Amino acid sequence: MDFSTLPSSVATKEITEFPTEDDKYYVTYTAKIDEQKLYNELSNRLGTLELSLNINIKELNDIEILVNDIHISIDLKDELLFRINWVNKLYLAKEKIAFIDSMDKAKEVNRLITPVQICPLKTSIMKELDTFVKSLSDEYTAPEMSPEQNLMAKSIEEAGNEFINLGKTGREYVVAEVIDKYHNGATVEAVKEKTTALEDSIKELTDRKDKKVLLETLKKIPLVNFATIPTERIDIILDQLIQSEPWNGLASLDRLIKQLDRNITHQERVKAEQKIKSLRDGKMDTIDYELARNLSVECKTL
Repeated sequence: MDFSTLPSSVATKEITEFPTEDDKYYVTYTAKIDEQKLYNELSNRLGTLELSLNINIKELNDIEILVNDIHISIDLKDELLFRINWVNKLYLAKEKIAFIDSMDKAKEVNRLITPVQICPLKTSIMKELDTFVKSLSDEYTAPEMSPEQNLMAKSIEEAGNEFINLGKTGREYVVAEVIDKYHNGATVEAVKEKTTALEDSIKELTDRKDKKVLLETLKKIPLVNFATIPTERIDIILDQLIQSEPWNGLASLDRLIKQLDRNITHQERVKAEQKIKSLRDGKMDTIDYELARNLSVECKTL
């Protein structure tokens, strides 16, 4: 056989092998994580800290480290970081309150905890703060809590996880509804009943296929993210909600709506960028300048 007729190649330059070990190169990987499952776990652990009167800095630090493993579901990550910041403020206030020796320091602690949601530890710190301030000034009059604040504080301590898991807006909605109905006769038991009724009505929405009925119901319940959706997107969001997996409660539905809205924004951005690329490549002569301007993309007339 004449081997000279077979296809062949000639090496013209020595090939240097890529080093397999070098201090300058590092190989890393990130394991696939179920971010919703991780969020649920960390949210429950944070909830335990929020309902506790004891300080557990190690647990809070461990939660904060694990939150960094959430990379895709940014809204869930932001919520956890927001709650972590609240607990950090309470822990710092608890530390500072033991060293109060002036009205200025008392005001400093009060400013620290003011933005924090009512919870057992905040209520405890407020009582300690009141005691210290009274000892500093005989003229001091402790500010009275409103009926809503009183009921909220009691409900957070006694109404259980179902109430806690409504989220800030959901809790405020339930308390306001109960106060409006019962006035001075409002009780934690009434809050629990209203909470259960609200959550049940949210779960029932998963069976509704009529967009008009779904829309009217969504307008009546406290959904922060639905209230901010542009009018032109509502019909799309309703279609996607009808086709989506069942949600479990108010907070779950509100997060789903936010995620659907973010997906639409992302799709619009990709579409606009593709149009601009086609324009620059000479493949089209028109573009939606308004959409491009909203996306902060530079448009030039050719």
